[in-house]
Formats: sequence, structure tokens, C-alpha cells
Amino acid sequence: MTIWKTILASFFLIIPFFLKAQEETAKPSWFEMRGYIKDLQAINFVDRVDSLTSVNLLHNRFNFKFNISKKTSARLEIRNRIFYGDQLKQMPGFGNSINRYNGLLNLSKLWVNEKTIVVHSVIDRVLLQYSGSKWDIKAGRQRINWGINTIWNPNDIFNAYNFLDFDYEERPGNDAIRIQHCFANNTTLEIAYKPGKYADENIAAILYKFNQKKYEL
Repeated sequence: MTIWKTILASFFLIIPFFLKAQEETAKPSWFEMRGYIKDLQAINFVDRVDSLTSVNLLHNRFNFKFNISKKTSARLEIRNRIFYGDQLKQMPGFGNSINRYNGLLNLSKLWVNEKTIVVHSVIDRVLLQYSGSKWDIKAGRQRINWGINTIWNPNDIFNAYNFLDFDYEERPGNDAIRIQHCFANNTTLEIAYKPGKYADENIAAILYKFNQKKYEL
């Protein structure tokens, strides 16, 4: 149990560095670091209250940004989670079930996989970005979200997600390339391509967006 205790302690020790990084926002820096840590507890019982079981989730995130030049930057974001509690005993194979990511590269690690504790990390953002006055190009693991809706986006063909997973605000990323060109009057043209592990899993799409009589089409 020494491993997960060390990881747990490191989450709390890193908080002062986050706060310091957030305070120094007045002057731009080549390196930025942000993140958060939160705790979520769930309690479950069947038939009788005395059959209570609980599971606790300690969720930590590291967000790193490297400002290479005025128009070029890189991002690396890591999601860490610790699940522990008696309720895990009722979910055989839980650790292996969360150690999956729909991407070309396996950037996840299952550190601890026991009956009452699971420790998991995943890199869900790693990308290189160029941002100019009219062009925006991103290559790497990123979020591509073309739909806007409260719960479910029917046209979110790149990374549809489980809307019951309310603890994941950032949502999964895609190993893809995305090119955006901006025209006048809020008109944009986007091209995105997500290669799959197999030929029938490749996804390519074009989005053209413009305003007409106060409607966005």
C-alpha cells in the first residue's frame, strides 16, 4: 500500500505550486502549469440501510502549456484518479475497464489494481498548436467538439461521450489533426481528420459555419 499512499501525498503537496502559478498571470511565461484536485464520495445500499457500501474518488489533474513562440504552443494534460472503498469489491475488473482509451497511442497507466483500491493515470491532451490571425492548426490528442448542447451532441462524430460521466468536464480527446480558417463576419471553415487503428475507423469531416440573418448555419 506504500505506492498509493505516496501518490496520494504528492497530490496534496503539489497544490501550493498550482496556486503560485495561478497568481503569476500578469506576465506571460514560456511555461504555464495549472490543475485541480477534488473528492467525490458515493454511497450505495440495497434493500436495507445497514448494507451501505461506499466508494471514494480522488481526482487530480495537471495541465501544462509551453509557449514556444508568439503563435506556437504545446499542451500536455494528465488525469489522475484514485478509487478506494468497499464498493469496488462489487465491481470485478473495474480497474481494467477504466484502463482503456480510444486513441492511436496507449498513454494510460494502471498503477494499482486491487479489490479495494485502483490508481489510474492517462494523458488525455498532448498537442502542438499554431494560432494566427486567420489560421488555427492543432495536431495531437485534442478535443474536437462541433456540437453545442446541454447533454448530448448528435453531430459529435469525433468523440461522443457518456453524459452520465459528470466528473469528466474536459471530456476525452482525439488523436487527430484539425485545421481552421477564419473569414469575415464570423465565418469559419474547419477540416478535421482522426486516423483509426483500422481502415474502417478513420474519420474525416469538414465544417463550414456562417451567420445569416442572426442565425448560425
